[in-house]
Amino acid sequence: MITENQMIIENQIVGQVDVPNVNGRIYKKEVMEKALASHGDRKLWLYNPSYSSNGIPIHNIAGCVKNVRIEENSVIGDIHVFESPMGIILKGLIESDAELRYYTVGTGILDKELNVSEYCITGIGYE
Repeated sequence: MITENQMIIENQIVGQVDVPNVNGRIYKKEVMEKALASHGDRKLWLYNPSYSSNGIPIHNIAGCVKNVRIEENSVIGDIHVFESPMGIILKGLIESDAELRYYTVGTGILDKELNVSEYCITGIGYE
């Protein structure tokens, strides 16, 4: 859906739980639920982490993700793409049907079996 100056993608998968991700890491459902609960109802920034070395520089923000929740084994959210420089690039990629992958970004503890614990979500990445 595109509103006047904003693209909104509802019910987009932005992560998975209880299965290995592309890096082989496993985010247990209860760990992700706790991370999302501690974040509250605040929106998460949508950005491309490959352009960030530390934190989330404001010029890298492409949008935000609202209504983030877990449904079965998927982390779902509503993506709002901004009319920022990175948002315009992302919008162009979406409109050209580029294959994009969205994923949660944060910090946590990784054990030998690649299970993540004490996860603190900081945003949603895309590539």
